[in-house]
Amino acid sequence: MRIRFLANTNIRISPTDLSRPPVGVIYSGVELEVEDRLYKGRPLDGVDTYFRDSHGWFYWSGRVVILYKALEGPKVRKKAPEPEGENVGGSWQFSIEQPGEEPEPGSGEKDTQPAPGQWPGGPRETKPDNRDEAPKTAKAPPAPPVWEAGAGIASMPLNWGLEALGIPEFFWKEKKLAGRGIKVALLGTGVEQGHPGLSGKIVKGENFSGGPASDFKDENGEGTAFALLIGGKGKGAVTGVAPAVQFLVGKVMANYLDIRCSQFLEALQWAIEERADIIMANIEFRESSLSRPEKNQLSRLYERAAKQGAFCIAPAGRSKNVRPENRYPAALRACLSVGAYEENGERSANSIRSYALDIVSPGGGLMSGSGQPSPEAVGAAAAFTAGSTALLMEWLRNNNRKMSPGELMKIIRDTALPKYPSIKCRDIEYGCGYFNPVKVLEQLEQGNPI
Repeated sequence: MRIRFLANTNIRISPTDLSRPPVGVIYSGVELEVEDRLYKGRPLDGVDTYFRDSHGWFYWSGRVVILYKALEGPKVRKKAPEPEGENVGGSWQFSIEQPGEEPEPGSGEKDTQPAPGQWPGGPRETKPDNRDEAPKTAKAPPAPPVWEAGAGIASMPLNWGLEALGIPEFFWKEKKLAGRGIKVALLGTGVEQGHPGLSGKIVKGENFSGGPASDFKDENGEGTAFALLIGGKGKGAVTGVAPAVQFLVGKVMANYLDIRCSQFLEALQWAIEERADIIMANIEFRESSLSRPEKNQLSRLYERAAKQGAFCIAPAGRSKNVRPENRYPAALRACLSVGAYEENGERSANSIRSYALDIVSPGGGLMSGSGQPSPEAVGAAAAFTAGSTALLMEWLRNNNRKMSPGELMKIIRDTALPKYPSIKCRDIEYGCGYFNPVKVLEQLEQGNPI
C-alpha cells in the first residue's frame, strides 16, 4: 500500500530498539510504498506501530496517511467507494496484522464525513543524516494566511493573530469595521465587570451557576480574558478583534469541574431570548456525559438560535489524546467548531483532534489583560473567531445583506486555507484549514459565495 508522511520521520532499522541510529530521514509530504501490514514497536507519543518498506526499513506511524488509491488486488473492498485515508495508529483496539479491518468510526453530527485522512500522534523532531538513501524532499504545506498590508495600529497593544490575519489594516482602517451594534453572548465563567478594557461594554449579565442572579463575577479569569480577546478596548489590556462589540454575559460555571448541562441549557435559552448576534460558549461536554434528552435539547436550542440569526461558536475541545473525539456543543451542526494554532502555524498541543472540527484560528500565545498569554489556547481561538465574525456581521448589516448563520459558516469553511489540501474539511487536526477572515469578506463583497 501507499502512505504519505505528514511530518519528517526517521528511517529506522528496528521498531523496537530506538537506541540504534536511524538510517536517515523521510520528509513531510513524501509518498512511499510499504507492506500491507503493521509492526508493533516502541511507542512514541502514545503510538506504538510502524510500517516497513521493501528494504526492511521501518517508519513510525504517528504522522502518516494511508492512501487507498494506491491499494490494489483482492484486499480492497468493492462494496462502496473507499475514502482517501485510514486511521490505524494508536494503542491498538484490534489485531495489528489484519490490514482488512477498519477503524472504529466517529460519531460526529456535522455535515462533513469523519476525517479518516489524518493520523493521530504528535510530530517528532528529526535530524537528517545526509544518507544517500533518504527520499527527496516534498513541497512544504502552505503557511497560515497572512495579511501583508503593514504593521497595523502601532499605538495599541495587539496580538500576533490580529497582525497576521490583517485585522488592523483591512478591517479597522480600510473597511472601518469594529463590531459596532453586534451583541456577543459569552457563556462560561463570567466576566470581571470592573475591568477598564470592558468598561461600558456589558449590556446585561446573569448567573446560572448558583447564588445571586446578578453576580456573574469571574472567579476563574478565563471569561474575562476571552472577552478582552473578542472586544477589549485596549485599556489595561490588549485590543480585541472587534473593540466596539457589546456583551451579554452568562455565568454557567465557576470552573470546569463545576459545570452541569442543565445550567448551560438555561444560559443558552437566555442568550437566545436576549437576541444575541453571536453566541460563544466556552463549554465542552464529552458525548458520554450527556443523556439522550440533554443532547436532543442542546441540538434543538442551537437550531433555534441559528433560525433566529445567531451565529454560534464553541471551542472544539481541549485534549492531548491521540485518538480523535467530538465534544459538545462544538460537534453540533449549527455550531462552528474551532481549534487553535500557534504563531508558527502548528496546531496547539491541547487542541483536540476531532471529526467535527471546522477551522483552526490563532490561539496559542495570544495576550489578554495583563500582557500574559491567554490561559487556554483553544478557548482563545474561539474568542478570536467570535471577534472576527462580529466584524463580518457588521459588514453584512451595514450593506443590508441578509445571510443565515449556516450560509456564513459555509463561506468560512470554504475560504479556510487547508494545511493539507487533499483532505480539506476531513482533517481531524486542522479541519477545513486556517481561518481567513479577509478572504471571507472579499467573497461577501463579490456577492458570490464559493
